Amino acid sequence: MPVLNIRAILAGLLVDLVGSFAAWLVVLTAYASMLLGQGVSEAELETILSDPSQLGDIILVLMCAGILFDGFAGYVTARMSPRVEYWNVLALVGLLCLMHFSANRGEGVELAYQTPALIGGIVAAFIGGGLAKRRRRPLE
Repeated sequence: MPVLNIRAILAGLLVDLVGSFAAWLVVLTAYASMLLGQGVSEAELETILSDPSQLGDIILVLMCAGILFDGFAGYVTARMSPRVEYWNVLALVGLLCLMHFSANRGEGVELAYQTPALIGGIVAAFIGGGLAKRRRRPLE
């Protein structure tokens, strides 16, 4: 069994959580400002933001931002790992999947959005890990 670098995994996890939360905050703030500018009342805005099925295309933007930060987290994890980069990224992905499932518990966003977000996040994390591993290779 390869030795995992816990610091690298936790750093990637922190990058993913903080980045995804910041992107979520920026996108939803911009969306709420746009709706208020169009004349939507604050009561209607609260109703729209509290029901994920009414968000429409904003869910896709949030999903893409989350996938982007999953890839960046994979890059950070692999870059900080002295060896076995993909194993460290796999541990990161496992923790992210565990957090994803425990946070959603069947509430909120539909499975049709959760599944592509999860698969895209896993693929992005490994692509980020691959980019970090390729960058580490000496130039010939």
